Amino acid sequence: MLHRSLSRGIFLALLCLPACAPAPEIVEETGSTESAYGGPIPDMVGIAAPADAVASWAQPDSEGTFDQYGYCGATAASNLLRWYGKEVTPQSAIDNGCWSYIGTRAPTLAAYLERHHSELGCRYETLGFYDDGLATLRQSLEAGRPVIVQFMTGSLNAHWVTVIGVQGAGDDPKLVVMSWAGFYTLRWSKFQDAWRRAWGGYYPHIVCDSVSPLASALHVDR
Repeated sequence: MLHRSLSRGIFLALLCLPACAPAPEIVEETGSTESAYGGPIPDMVGIAAPADAVASWAQPDSEGTFDQYGYCGATAASNLLRWYGKEVTPQSAIDNGCWSYIGTRAPTLAAYLERHHSELGCRYETLGFYDDGLATLRQSLEAGRPVIVQFMTGSLNAHWVTVIGVQGAGDDPKLVVMSWAGFYTLRWSKFQDAWRRAWGGYYPHIVCDSVSPLASALHVDR
């Protein structure tokens, strides 16, 4: 009875912490800013690779009894690094510390990039609740800097992707992101709150000071 209660307690604890899970729909890293997320969930729609974009890395399968060791953060880091001419596999990033015991926490992801790729000047940032997240993404991409973001994919689940473009002018465009060895779009009106309320503060994201040598392929509509 004690063993069963202990196992159940561990399982419930894992549900409240971040962990990526595999799936080519919208997957998974458990968590939200302070409580369960109840807002809209953005659909990830697969698209052809944008012109001149670097190839998107496949995400390693999650591991652990409850798939709590998820690797979307390491995959997003590897995709970001490709825009800077660096071929670093997700497994190499994982082996060098780009993971947490449950998924990949934002500070852990940023610390990996700072430690192993300090010349890029990458850092973890958040915004204020009422800040213009779309403007932040557009400005970063127009400056030649792809952005890693985390967004909610369920009440307790979240996912890391690398944003490389904005399709459409106005206030409700589609974001172009890299994930699961492919490219996807997410509608801003559904993505905004899912990003704003993700784990690690409002609008958690990783961006670098260095400009990508492939900046011309980071397309932004106005």
